[in-house]
Amino acid sequence: MKLLNVLVACFTLMMATACDHKSNDDPMPETKADHTLLIYIAGDNSLSSNCKDNIKLMKKGLLNSPDDINLLIYKDNRDTGDGLPVLFQLKRTYDKKTNAAKIDTVYIQKYTQDLNSCDPSVMAEVVNTAFKSFNTTVKGMELWSHGLSWIPSYQFQPSTRYIGQDNNNFLELWDIRKALEQCPKLDYISFDACFTGMAEVAHELDGVCDYIYGPITEIMSFGFPYDTMLPILASCKNKTSVESALVECVDDFSKSSSFDGYGYTITLLKTEKADDLATAVAKLRKASGIKLTELSANPKAYEARMQHYGRAVVGTRYVFYDLADYVDYMAEDGDANIQAILSEINSNNIVVAYANSPYFSDGGLEKINLSGCKGLGVSIPEFFGLTSQQEKLIVCYELTKWGRKVMNGV
Repeated sequence: MKLLNVLVACFTLMMATACDHKSNDDPMPETKADHTLLIYIAGDNSLSSNCKDNIKLMKKGLLNSPDDINLLIYKDNRDTGDGLPVLFQLKRTYDKKTNAAKIDTVYIQKYTQDLNSCDPSVMAEVVNTAFKSFNTTVKGMELWSHGLSWIPSYQFQPSTRYIGQDNNNFLELWDIRKALEQCPKLDYISFDACFTGMAEVAHELDGVCDYIYGPITEIMSFGFPYDTMLPILASCKNKTSVESALVECVDDFSKSSSFDGYGYTITLLKTEKADDLATAVAKLRKASGIKLTELSANPKAYEARMQHYGRAVVGTRYVFYDLADYVDYMAEDGDANIQAILSEINSNNIVVAYANSPYFSDGGLEKINLSGCKGLGVSIPEFFGLTSQQEKLIVCYELTKWGRKVMNGV
């Protein structure tokens, strides 16, 4: 996550060291709505100082919301005097004398020792605790941290690329899936983390959630506009309204003034469509073998034809491009079989909604023209190159479900 700061204890220990610290004077956890959102803040990193401001916006969103939502926050950050992990509810209550709305903090779980919040078993325990306490019809989760889609932390030393960071521990994309496979299925996962609006992410999380919502580029360190986002999510009271609420969040995101001067991307993806799309892209690659040869032989001649999504690079190559441009290039020969595959890809509605500014800036070092944005990022293996480090990316790519399918058809 978070552009301005990126220039991106196991379960048994938890059970041994975790304890509930509610006092008799604490308010009790309460289910006010049939929609629960767990925000998982893996902030024990350079983003720690942004955590409080983001939570302030969340409180503001709850106060402004006409509807109730059960907002749970797992927070693990480095703030002085506030560094141990904690799981709590932000609950809107009313002053008995003035009837003015206020936000209470209700502790569900406090921990007496630090934890590795990027351990899949820790994530699974937190998610299960949250939705055991609030077993509502609609279940949502957000991952708040650094991010770089599917690229694993061990590809870079010192590590600057990952999806989730806790000190020197990192959460890989497939670790998120492994954690959530042990939990109740979620209706949606939002990512306040960079480069998460990707085909690889949607495919990896198919089966553990129905929708993912996140940026295709980097995202600024001040994060989502929670003050306006939470009232929209609170209006979602049943599963049939999840998609429409998330579409409204896309529109709301595009109207936020927070990103003025920097720009943004945001996309909403339907995960159940990812496997069919991966299958079709695999068929297209097989039918367009000459194009793969061209890309591999001289990627520099072709990368300018494709919308790229920023300064994440391996060697001299960008890592993320728009899927639509890639598909159009692969299908441009006009062969009838290829055109049939193209039609199959174009009819796939994995992208439910997206929005982007005309340009995205990383604060002055690079200005990216987003005129080719179609709402879905992807990596192109032929652009990884032939150096020893880049060859490792192929191995890593095949650790993802998308990579295995599009490269090997499995």
